[in-house]
Amino acid sequence: MLPNKEVIILIAEEGEKAIGLVAGRVREDGVGWIGFLGVKKEHRSKGVGSNLLDRFLEEAKKKNAHKVWLFTAPGLHLAIRLYVKAGFVPEGYMRRHSYGLDLIFYSKFLK
Repeated sequence: MLPNKEVIILIAEEGEKAIGLVAGRVREDGVGWIGFLGVKKEHRSKGVGSNLLDRFLEEAKKKNAHKVWLFTAPGLHLAIRLYVKAGFVPEGYMRRHSYGLDLIFYSKFLK
């Protein structure tokens, strides 16, 4: 059990090995944030990322989130496809943001 009730961390496993992870939080104001979603290369395009994202959104709803946001790099085409398919929409483009990288800000309303 995590001491911070805002945090959501979910791990996808195959046998005893972790193959994917999603981590984020839901603030008390009802806004959730996905800080990381990743799947091992050999397990991509098999639904692992979609399942992790769906479960994260379910957990966020349980914590009364009305919106979830994230950002990703424009070149991460598989990630963008995953987010758009799940109903996330781009809200903004941040040029030379963290570590000088361009980032796209996506969000999804849950209620």
